[in-house]
Amino acid sequence: MGRSAEVGETGRNARSSRRKSRPSHGARNKPRTGRRSIVISCVRPGNAGLVQGYVMEIARVQKSLATKALSQPMHRFDDLYRYVRDVNWLESARSAIMSNNGAKTPGVDGINGQELPVSEWLVLLNQTIEELREGTYCPMPARRIYIPKANGKQRPLGIPTIRDRMVQEALRMVMEPIYESHFLPCSNGFRPGRSTMTAINHLQRLCNEKGKYFWIVEGDIKGCFDAISHEKLIHVLRKQIADERQ
Repeated sequence: MGRSAEVGETGRNARSSRRKSRPSHGARNKPRTGRRSIVISCVRPGNAGLVQGYVMEIARVQKSLATKALSQPMHRFDDLYRYVRDVNWLESARSAIMSNNGAKTPGVDGINGQELPVSEWLVLLNQTIEELREGTYCPMPARRIYIPKANGKQRPLGIPTIRDRMVQEALRMVMEPIYESHFLPCSNGFRPGRSTMTAINHLQRLCNEKGKYFWIVEGDIKGCFDAISHEKLIHVLRKQIADERQ
């Protein structure tokens, strides 16, 4: 399966869908006004292998998803899998993970993303698309490493293969606009454009005579990501996501 064939097929489908109708995820009415706002995942216009039109198309779909999630909080999204297996979404995901320093850290397959020739990347990309479309894609085990913590203990980390990271990034690109529309402004953890410093800045604006807040309570869930129930996570996802394809 050649890359040019993939791009051509996707391009024809995209042009055809634009002529027929707008995506079903868009909301005709204006979103509610309030503290929440539409958030679109970062899609870089300079992505290798992507023309500007496809970058704008991805951003438009993400805005459509976010708008509907904001205006219809109880809506369950279906037919999302088509984006995850789309060549342009996966190419955008590949470009995003390659811009990360972690791209040079291999998974259990030993592949260093930054050292992988373009020709081999195209083979890997087309193989992934074919497996996603046929329903045969299966992620490989994560490589376990340990990094030292300030208290002398070690923090376990799982390093996925570069191909699995590409698919995970494509999933993030689809799901993040939906869930960002439901998060509160006071939530700062693991969110785009937010960090520990934005949380501190928020506290500084509240903890004073004018804000009338004078105490900060810090808590931590021991081994949260090690012990969290995957069944409960899937249950939470099903409240917004109706597409069960894997």
